[in-house]
Amino acid sequence: MHKGTDIGDVYVDKGLKLYVYDDPYLISQIVEKKDNQDNGIYLSFYIPSNMPKEKGFFINGYEDGEWFYWNEQGRLTMKKIWKKGKVLKTIKYK
Repeated sequence: MHKGTDIGDVYVDKGLKLYVYDDPYLISQIVEKKDNQDNGIYLSFYIPSNMPKEKGFFINGYEDGEWFYWNEQGRLTMKKIWKKGKVLKTIKYK
């Protein structure tokens, strides 16, 4: 999901996985894990601004429910409704 050079995974608290870059204050993704699958909240951020990029939820490794997508200026550009990894509906904002 992210591009660039990262330094690996950092685990903070049980089941929470952070992806960080060379600067420890820049986090590109936060993913909850259970049984080695994405399971729970998912957040991603633009680097280096740390503005939100995506927000959604995983169930058993699949996207599920409402996912929100922002541009680099922080404007909401799209919302998708997912069910077990398949897009049911896409709403684009101008």
